[in-house]
Amino acid sequence: MSQRARRRRSREDRLDPSLTRFRFRQLHNPLPPTEILGPALLDELHLASMHILENTGIDFLDEETLLLWEKAG
Repeated sequence: MSQRARRRRSREDRLDPSLTRFRFRQLHNPLPPTEILGPALLDELHLASMHILENTGIDFLDEETLLLWEKAG
């Protein structure tokens, strides 16, 4: 059984049976999205992140992630 399936099953086990009879509706945010950064600053942030990625890199320490990268080539 995969870890995802185990998590899903344990989550289902924790559910209170009395709650399953209620139908919960999806929440809707009536407010418009807020633009925190303008296009110029967003582009500058992206360029800085690409510079860090190219010059510093990322260390992947998780075994599962390393296997995924290995499979991807």
